[in-house]
Amino acid sequence: ICQEVQEEWRAQKKDKKIIVSHDTIIQRLQGRRSCQQANSENHAWLTPEEEENVVAYLLDLAARGFPLTHKTLKLHVDTLLHARLGEAFPETGVGHNWTDRFSTHHADHI
Repeated sequence: ICQEVQEEWRAQKKDKKIIVSHDTIIQRLQGRRSCQQANSENHAWLTPEEEENVVAYLLDLAARGFPLTHKTLKLHVDTLLHARLGEAFPETGVGHNWTDRFSTHHADHI
């Protein structure tokens, strides 16, 4: 099974250095989250509901003829998070890389 997964991932990623641990396959088959999933769920600024609301807001702006910009996204998200987290949210807000990752993650919707 590991070899089949390695070959599939290599074909998808076009990388010949992928090695899949037997333990990783077993854990994933048993329902364990990937590191990426765990980090996203445990360290995300936005809740899943907030993410959906931000995407809906961006789509509404686009329908009204306003293009998506990093500045618009950052301002909206910073306002939302500052309202929810107060002083626990950094004054500088989310970083430029955050808006890049958000846009990439939701590219199929926005």
